[in-house]
Amino acid sequence: PSLVARLPATKNSSAVEGSLTDAVQELEKRMITEALASNDGVQVRAAAQLGITERNLRYKIKKLGL
Repeated sequence: PSLVARLPATKNSSAVEGSLTDAVQELEKRMITEALASNDGVQVRAAAQLGITERNLRYKIKKLGL
């Protein structure tokens, strides 16, 4: 699915709440969680699915508190 299809629907699309940083973090959390779940928790496969290195995935997991 496209990135737009993954974004949460809002009641009023003209109203912007929160910061871009918060939105990016929430999207990263959701995508990482889904990738880990679909790969039985195997980080190397989840990283490949996300198109990032395993090292970068481990960093994001720690940074995002997952």
